[in-house]
Amino acid sequence: MKNKNKFLNEVKEKFNRNDENKINEALKFAEKVHKEQRRDTGETYMSHPLKVASYVMEAGFNAQTVITALLHDVIEDGNVEPKELSKKFGKNVSRSVVCLTKPKLYEGKWIFAESSKYFNCKDEYRKLVGEEKVKKYNERNDVYYPKIYESDSFIPFFVKIFDNIHNVETCEIHHSKKQLRTARIVATKSLL
Repeated sequence: MKNKNKFLNEVKEKFNRNDENKINEALKFAEKVHKEQRRDTGETYMSHPLKVASYVMEAGFNAQTVITALLHDVIEDGNVEPKELSKKFGKNVSRSVVCLTKPKLYEGKWIFAESSKYFNCKDEYRKLVGEEKVKKYNERNDVYYPKIYESDSFIPFFVKIFDNIHNVETCEIHHSKKQLRTARIVATKSLL
């Protein structure tokens, strides 16, 4: 994977050996979690966190922020529990990834990853279609983004900005309404 090699070379140039090892460990962990997943574009899912982490690194953020970018979807898409992240990557990374994890819709309520219920319930949002999905998409964003803004760390905020930028860059395969919704999220939620 060309992008992975470029990323690893940049990590080697920008970080000390200890940080480089931690970033490599996070990359391997994320690759394992996202191994079988694909993006709507057809690319391997790992191309997304790798690109987000590249943006974070290019912007000059520290190793902890790069690690968070690599891991930002592992709870949501891999059902990885926060205590595992905390054990492997520290409490700050774990808290940031929890903050970046979108809530699940369960019995009409939004359940966040801080709750043990999160890991024992099916996300009813994934089954929605049409106008009901659009309505719940907006509702989810109205509860999700304030949580990021109110975090006690800047890390989730900046990772989410780069996450949304990459999502906009790669949304051309979606119909124009979804493209517009994605662009609106970046314009109205990420940049507040």
